[in-house]
Amino acid sequence: MDLVVEKSIWLSWADIEEIVRIIAEEKAMQEIDTWKISHITEKDFFDAIEKIKKWTKTKNPIWFTNQKS
Repeated sequence: MDLVVEKSIWLSWADIEEIVRIIAEEKAMQEIDTWKISHITEKDFFDAIEKIKKWTKTKNPIWFTNQKS
């Protein structure tokens, strides 16, 4: 879990909440498809963190709008 913490150090609480939501939704969909319960892994966290980071970069957060490229 140390790597998960390291990769998520600059994320907000809202981002962390979204990561948990993403993982829960993906696990639920897997369970529906396979009828098997699987554990949440570090890879699940890494994949969700990468999704959040990509979304954050493309959404142009308010605190970046006044900065020049």
